[in-house]
Amino acid sequence: MTQFRELSYNYGRGLTSLRDENYSITEYVWSLEEALKEKDEAIIELRDELDVLGHVLERHVHYRDDARRIMERAVRDIEDHIELCPMRQPVQMARRGRVWHHLRSCQSLMHADVQELPPCSWCCNRLAMTPLDPATGTTVLQDIQQWMLSVVD
Repeated sequence: MTQFRELSYNYGRGLTSLRDENYSITEYVWSLEEALKEKDEAIIELRDELDVLGHVLERHVHYRDDARRIMERAVRDIEDHIELCPMRQPVQMARRGRVWHHLRSCQSLMHADVQELPPCSWCCNRLAMTPLDPATGTTVLQDIQQWMLSVVD
């Protein structure tokens, strides 16, 4: 009989030990589930931030593309302007001529009686560099001002 009591006692201690171990495992599982829940919430927050940053990036790419388009137009207009503009330098004109020449070495002036005329100070300070862009109907200055306002918004 003592042997049965001993077995019963050991069996009871074993059950208590298993119950305690099971409780520890359950607590560990609960802590893992809580940590997993916190990680899921952090992932949701990071995805929301990623969406916002994606929209910001799209807006900045749009600004950059607009700036590139405007600057390319400005370069084209300046290059076109430089070809014709005397850039506040004197112009050459044949005494009986009807047109002015930017270069003294112009072939049309080879056998002409040339006079050098200074630029008009009023015209030099008010000369509009760029015509309207046929696509937008605006000047480069208006495009740049509009772009600056859109970046500030």
